[in-house]
Amino acid sequence: MIKALIVEDDAMKYGQLYNALANGGVGEISHAISAADAFRELKGRHYDLLILDVNIPRRLGESPLRGGRLELLREIRRDTAIFVPRYIVGVTAYEDIITEFGEQFTDQLWTLVLYSGNSDYSLAQIATKIEYIKAVKRSDNLSDGKTFGIDLGIVCALDGVELSAVKALPCGWQPLRFGHDEARYLSGSIQRDRRTFRLSRQVPLVWVCLLRQCSLERW
Repeated sequence: MIKALIVEDDAMKYGQLYNALANGGVGEISHAISAADAFRELKGRHYDLLILDVNIPRRLGESPLRGGRLELLREIRRDTAIFVPRYIVGVTAYEDIITEFGEQFTDQLWTLVLYSGNSDYSLAQIATKIEYIKAVKRSDNLSDGKTFGIDLGIVCALDGVELSAVKALPCGWQPLRFGHDEARYLSGSIQRDRRTFRLSRQVPLVWVCLLRQCSLERW
């Protein structure tokens, strides 16, 4: 079951986002109307998806601050007491917010969406994210012989600098073969925060580095 947290102080926008998630099959949807509320939610449970209005107030009763909720994103990276959501989507109704703050999302491989309740495109972007999360959850089992769940895939098309950088990762690469697949793979693991992450890589036409259960900002 997918669990999502919507951080939005506008009742109409919240209703539109809620319907988009519910119609997409999200099983649990929680709501926060300020950054302080969101902190409490994220410290209490793990969410698959965080949808964040980047202009919400810090606390109930305060005025919204332009781009102010980027502070929440920084805290998500810094505070070890927070359960980091698997996926984060920022929403804003203002194009200049996209221009000014978009890179701060993409630098973390997150998404900032120009949102309008009347826009099929913005709702379709959120629906696509939900479908992706569903697919990831379906492939979480690494040992059933059919699916091989990952959190990150790195594809290197050339045997140059990119591939050399991936191969230089301290992962203890070992050969890996599958009876149904003629491609050659390498598998390995890496430890971060007292956890072991399993990786595999495909050779030689396209190199793919697959990583389970990793939060990129902690690399």
